[in-house]
Amino acid sequence: MRPTSSSSAQCQYEKEYRSFWSIADAMPVRNTGIQTKRDDLLYHFSKADLSGVLKFLTDNPPDAVKAKFKLAEDGRDWRVAWAQKDVQSSNGKC
Repeated sequence: MRPTSSSSAQCQYEKEYRSFWSIADAMPVRNTGIQTKRDDLLYHFSKADLSGVLKFLTDNPPDAVKAKFKLAEDGRDWRVAWAQKDVQSSNGKC
């Protein structure tokens, strides 16, 4: 937030504040970061938890997987069926 003239304390430091580089200049490329929208499915704190998810993923139809893990509809770049195929081709190893 840039200082305004509404406060004499802010005005006192405005010249110094403006002498520094701006965040916009330092980081010209902006984005919202990585968004998987699949956190319940993808992130786990133990190998046992992950193994249980992989088993559920391979043993159930896509609609059941979507419901259990609160997944949005399949998109252009990712589908539950593709994830199931990947897990099956790796024999469920994590």
